[in-house]
Amino acid sequence: MNETFSFTPFQPNIPIWSNRVIWANWSHQEAYLRSLPQWKDDQVASLAAESLRILNKITDPLRQAPFQCRGLVVGYVQSGKTANYTAVAARAADAGYRLVIILSGIHDSLRNQTQVRLDRELVGTGINWLRLTTEGQDFFPPPNADGFDSTGPVLIVAKKIAPILARILDWLASTKDRLADVPLLLIDDEADQASINTSRNRQDIGIDEENIQDENDAPSRTNELIRAILRSFPKAAYVAYTATPFANILIDPAANDRVVGADLFPKDFVVQLPRPDGYTGTEELFGNSADCRDVMRPVPAVDVRALKSPRQR
Repeated sequence: MNETFSFTPFQPNIPIWSNRVIWANWSHQEAYLRSLPQWKDDQVASLAAESLRILNKITDPLRQAPFQCRGLVVGYVQSGKTANYTAVAARAADAGYRLVIILSGIHDSLRNQTQVRLDRELVGTGINWLRLTTEGQDFFPPPNADGFDSTGPVLIVAKKIAPILARILDWLASTKDRLADVPLLLIDDEADQASINTSRNRQDIGIDEENIQDENDAPSRTNELIRAILRSFPKAAYVAYTATPFANILIDPAANDRVVGADLFPKDFVVQLPRPDGYTGTEELFGNSADCRDVMRPVPAVDVRALKSPRQR
């Protein structure tokens, strides 16, 4: 791919938002975190600043024109990405996003863990949240077929697998008349896993109606469903979170499918989260600077054989 691209220059819109937004959900969440002994004041202050920085780059949900926002947040492994997107979700709800979908990996264990944490730190501290998922229960369509009668924001924490995503899409199709007034924030955790399109895109048919590509030209299933969910909303923001963003930033920025629209390339922003104080990662263990920890020990070649198991000698 020989294309080049550039990000649209960011125009800060927080002065407009700050004139109208009451940070109700976020202020409750912030107070809760400050009450916990494991959270230091400077850590909460950093979380407040970083979540606001990311929200600044997401499109204002109350703007009149439709939008499809795409962004990427890069954080170190086990460095607080979940805390960050929980804070972003709280602020987004305060700003006017009415549906928040968290795609939390592909395994039940991670989804349940994320659900418990959001129940405690987002729903438990927030105002009038409606949960459509619970610990041990992934998404099933609500009995009333819409879920948007709630006066507060709606939360879904779902596994990133095709059957669950298809359920969400079918539910959205059943209530599509309401979606014009429902800005969506979709947060994709571990966004380098399963979300990337490993197949093709269906091209425009043009004037030759015989030239209809079959499903072999469709995007890979999980990617297709995520894009279809986003396209169901006139106003949708997609924010990917990962510690390994290489596949995400190498998505073709021009990739488009005639059915589900643009791919998940982060066309609007990429944000790097700061390294937390006291963090230990690969740089500390395997780097070459004087700040690295003294944990590496060279093994002389003559000793290598002795370290192998008898079968490998």
